[in-house]
Amino acid sequence: MKKLTAITALIVLSVAVVGITAGTQEVRAENDNAVSTRAGDIEILHELIRESRSDLKTLQVLANSVEKKRNRGSRERGESHEGREGRGEHAEGREGRREHAEGRERGEGHEGREGREGRGESGEGGDEEGGTRMGIDATWDNTRNGAHMVIAYDASSQSFKGVVENTTQKTLEDVRVEVHLSNGTELGPTKRTDLEPGHKIDVELSAAGERFSWWTTHPESGSEEGHGPGHEGSEGEADSGNRPTDPELRPLYNELMLLRNEIKNIRKSFGLRG
Repeated sequence: MKKLTAITALIVLSVAVVGITAGTQEVRAENDNAVSTRAGDIEILHELIRESRSDLKTLQVLANSVEKKRNRGSRERGESHEGREGRGEHAEGREGRREHAEGRERGEGHEGREGREGRGESGEGGDEEGGTRMGIDATWDNTRNGAHMVIAYDASSQSFKGVVENTTQKTLEDVRVEVHLSNGTELGPTKRTDLEPGHKIDVELSAAGERFSWWTTHPESGSEEGHGPGHEGSEGEADSGNRPTDPELRPLYNELMLLRNEIKNIRKSFGLRG
């Protein structure tokens, strides 16, 4: 009887262990499916934003075309009106335009000196990640771990635009770019991309509304120290305002900020406020 009871207990225990193991595997499978589904959803949103930005660029080209036709028509009407005026008035107008051009040249010379002073800020000191501090007008052109990047700040779009090229003979995995501003803000990272040998990718990081005097950057790939998946900006990161706390959502946030700024520029081109 005792043997029978012991055997029964062992059978019950074995069934329980099998049940727990099966349950753990099911939970693990559900978690893997959830992660895969989330990644797929994020990629769908990335694609939607890319399509929206492409549509906006087409709209911007049309808006510029309309504006050029409007300006050309205004000039033609103005030239026709000048043609009916006396030669004396035409000469005075020509003299006025020459004085205006001279004034503009003097202004551009002054701006040129200011621009050179701004570029002089480049190369002063370094940041917490060992990068070179770049002036607002400077261009970062360097190679790190086989990734050659050229990037600069574009004031018209309030964003950093550049290109990253794989100069090695192997695929660089999870290539992305961050930009650190002097005000403590960290931009990015961009969407992770596997870059094949000799291939290039365009990168862009929104800096809309940011005020800064210098910046620093570098391309990253793979799981660099402190910058692997889920670790972007985890060491000593400054307050980033309304950026998502989830690192996987930050590339999506960057693209949304770029899209938002392009919408604002479209509104300005149509003379709309707000």
